[in-house]
Amino acid sequence: MIKKILASSLVTAMLLFSGCGDSEGEDYLAIQQMLDKGDYAGVIAALEGSADSKDDYIALGAAYMGKAGVSLTTIISAMAADGGDDSFAAFVKKIAEESSSTSITDLSKSRDFYKHVVGDCTSPDLSASAKDVCLFIGLGAISGSAITIDSLVGDISKFGGSTGPDDKLTATICAVHYNYDDTERTECTIDTTSSDVTFTITNKVYKPIPVTVNDTGYKDYFLQTSEGKTVLTDGYCKATDFSTRVDTYNDITAPYACPIIEDSSLGELTIEEMLVDVFNEGIESVGAALTKDIQEDINEFISEIDTDGDKSINEEEILNYLNSKNG
Repeated sequence: MIKKILASSLVTAMLLFSGCGDSEGEDYLAIQQMLDKGDYAGVIAALEGSADSKDDYIALGAAYMGKAGVSLTTIISAMAADGGDDSFAAFVKKIAEESSSTSITDLSKSRDFYKHVVGDCTSPDLSASAKDVCLFIGLGAISGSAITIDSLVGDISKFGGSTGPDDKLTATICAVHYNYDDTERTECTIDTTSSDVTFTITNKVYKPIPVTVNDTGYKDYFLQTSEGKTVLTDGYCKATDFSTRVDTYNDITAPYACPIIEDSSLGELTIEEMLVDVFNEGIESVGAALTKDIQEDINEFISEIDTDGDKSINEEEILNYLNSKNG
């Protein structure tokens, strides 16, 4: 399977040299060499802000995927991890070993650049090279969903195990469930009395949602969008300064969950989007690539989560899945 995906990656890389004159071809050869050496920052510095061709977008998509720490060989190797009946949980753990604090945003940027090349991966008229790009989009999206799950868990080694619930994951499930249907799970107490807060750098307004796990007294802090979705956060900070981001909550110096998006020009990233919309997009994009072996792995993932058999993941199903893997 790894040979097959590497062959596909070479086909995609060849797009870098399509239609180029001698000078332009030399420029793209330099870009390809940077990608081969893992100089992803160099590719991004050279092209971001000036990209205006499919070749540029492919290179940036590859660079951001590489910067996220999830190369194609990493993803395929993680898919091959022996998880028995818990193949997706095993995949999450393997991908988590390679990811970084910026992986989710890096993969989101990678997906956006690749989309400049193919547009809609569900189109029936995709060329062979476009299908290769859709495979990149799909694998990156599914990996991003896996990394999101890792970010929601205090101890990823517990995920899918039987060592008891993970408090951080329990609190997250409770927060997302509350935002899903406005009801509290019995495991938690949710405080909805906080006033809205404006993060001044991005000018985004959220409602803070503190959640307490009843059995242990563990308390965590979440942010709700005006659409009732749970903001994807990393650590805690002041609403006026992202540089105050720390790992531990402090009601004076770091009184809010800190959104991972610090750029006002970027859209919001929510837990629901990453675990439902992006996951489903990944499923569709991989399907467009018509890669039988990889599709079989994805079908295993889907079957573990998709309880209604419609080959798509909804919010209730992902909540039930996370709860089933929480100790």
